[in-house]
Amino acid sequence: IHQRLFAVKSIYDDNEKREKFRNLLSQIGDIERLISKICSGRANPRDCVALKNSLKIIPKVKIILNEYQSEYLNKIADNLQDLKSLVEFLENTLVDEPSVNLGSGNVFQPGFNSELDEYVEAKYSGKNWITEYQESERQKSGISTLKVGFTSVFGYYIEVSKGQSAKVPETYERKQTLTNAERYTTPEIKKMEAKIFGAEEKILELESNLFNELKSKIIEKTSEIQNIANLVATADCLQSFASASIEYNYVMPEIDNSDVLEI
Repeated sequence: IHQRLFAVKSIYDDNEKREKFRNLLSQIGDIERLISKICSGRANPRDCVALKNSLKIIPKVKIILNEYQSEYLNKIADNLQDLKSLVEFLENTLVDEPSVNLGSGNVFQPGFNSELDEYVEAKYSGKNWITEYQESERQKSGISTLKVGFTSVFGYYIEVSKGQSAKVPETYERKQTLTNAERYTTPEIKKMEAKIFGAEEKILELESNLFNELKSKIIEKTSEIQNIANLVATADCLQSFASASIEYNYVMPEIDNSDVLEI
């Protein structure tokens, strides 16, 4: 009891350090919840980044805890493990703001996996090709309103209004008839469509496999991460006691055993 009281007093007595301490703790997410999601298979890439960002703060928390003249706070600092190697691995593996869902190509750092890089390049260069192809077909056909679009049901298509249908080249193959327009495909679109769709399927497969491997590396450190979560929660509790004492003008009680009532 005395150790806890003096730990709170140590935080209470130094306003500048307490605010710095509170700011550090505010940057740490719910570590226990994050590791639980990862272990149960419910985590997405952003959860792993949130865990990494939280673990990055731990060395700074250790430093400030050791600056207090409190055996209790110093002991918390001594038991806080710096998972530097795991943090560096996650830093070099995941982009800073990954997509929630796998398969986007925006999860892993470029250069982490060369095969994945190739398919991501194919996917996005393909999308750029569609834009360039639209402009090219407008110029060749003389149809300024021609547009290249996409639906999940029909895939990629060239859309021409019915008023411009007389200008449609013979190489266009009708794909869908709308009320005010016709949609077509071409050999070039079919070829690029197959490339883009193939890339998207492969990206999903590769990202899923790589993400499972990444989670396995995190899971290996589960006990250490859970211990960090418990120690951070304890430190946060003590600083909240100190902050509440200042806000409500509390004082430290004196506790001894001299007046213990025996029943």
